[in-house]
Amino acid sequence: MAKESCQRGPALSLAWRAEALAKAGRRVRGKHKRRRPMEEEDKVYKTSKRHLELFCAEVRKFIDIFGLKGWEVNFEHRLYLYNAQAVCITDQQGRTCTIALATEWIALKPTDLEVRKAAFHEVCELLLSRLNTFAKYRFVRESQIDEESHNLIRILERVVWQQHHE
Repeated sequence: MAKESCQRGPALSLAWRAEALAKAGRRVRGKHKRRRPMEEEDKVYKTSKRHLELFCAEVRKFIDIFGLKGWEVNFEHRLYLYNAQAVCITDQQGRTCTIALATEWIALKPTDLEVRKAAFHEVCELLLSRLNTFAKYRFVRESQIDEESHNLIRILERVVWQQHHE
């Protein structure tokens, strides 16, 4: 059974947030007078505790569907750089991962559908994390890639094939 915890992470400093918004091509908000009206792409939406609960429930659901039981999963609700709605950070050796919902979404309103889609996306990141890690290694055996490819195929057979052929 996967070990889980759900918590709020520390917010990043305002300077880091300003830098992230600037790198994302967004104007930095401050006490200065606005010279143009706020555009849709400049809006910052907050995610709520209810969004976090929905996000955690969806992540757990898809972890069960894909059978990713060997992971210790931690949840966070915190501000992230570079306009990420959510992130999945994995430690392959320790089989631990942190799946986090961002507290602020830029230009995308966090509806229930969008929060669910973000949860599904992060579980897919977890599903592909081992193959992604292999791709980043300088030296990897062909057998390791074949083994993980077949692992993913078996998961898709169980989830997709059986659903459409029963």
